[in-house]
Amino acid sequence: MISLISFIGAAAFSFFLFKQVRWVVYNYQGKKIPYSIGCFLMISYVISLVLLQGNVRAGMGISLIYLFVIWGMGLLDDIYGEGYPKGLKGHFRYFREEHRLTTGLMKGMMTVVVAALVVWQWQQLWYEAFIAFWLLVSFPHVMNLFDTRPLRVLKVTTIIAGILLLGLPFDFSLMRMVGIVTLIWLLMEGSKWAMLGDNGSTLVGAMIALVVIHFSSLSAQFIMSMTTAFFIWYAERVSFSAVIEKVRVLKALDQLGIKKG
Repeated sequence: MISLISFIGAAAFSFFLFKQVRWVVYNYQGKKIPYSIGCFLMISYVISLVLLQGNVRAGMGISLIYLFVIWGMGLLDDIYGEGYPKGLKGHFRYFREEHRLTTGLMKGMMTVVVAALVVWQWQQLWYEAFIAFWLLVSFPHVMNLFDTRPLRVLKVTTIIAGILLLGLPFDFSLMRMVGIVTLIWLLMEGSKWAMLGDNGSTLVGAMIALVVIHFSSLSAQFIMSMTTAFFIWYAERVSFSAVIEKVRVLKALDQLGIKKG
């Protein structure tokens, strides 16, 4: 009951705070909504640190700074970023031609720095550190690429989580919290009350990266790192939305859970 009330309170606080300070944006349908779900997820993570105990709590606490930096840079991009340029190549080209740092490029640079610091702190073997570093850098970007329609990031996250859970011991307290947070996220985004924004999508990617690194084998991490590299390469050439629209099954899944109108 405490966790339920806490998470609902976090969602309401984030929603009304972002509306009050006018941190809102037009969604793909032209409706103005707050990009507050990322803030809700960040607060929920901190609440989980307080409520959970033991090794799970200790493992989560080590990476709190990394998550906060990723979320904060995403929020900065949401508030001050512009629609142009697009893609990694676009940001680098703009910097080379205009000699100006975009918020998107700043976000990428800070992601690299904080990921390097976290990996250095973990003191892994060089090949483990390299894979972990790439996951910490690439997953936030990949989730940001998918965040062009409601619930798309949630569905990708669910698929990844389902794969990872096959090899993990069951923790009722943790799963209950994750379930409550996921349900609130589903209701808020599916009903088009709020959206992830860059701050939310990159935060989700960062969370996935940490889970993959801490709770999967090195071979699974390698496969995930190759997968994120492929998506980044592919996104520079083809629109994910265009591909999804052309495949009937993917289009049906993409619309699942979204309120009509």
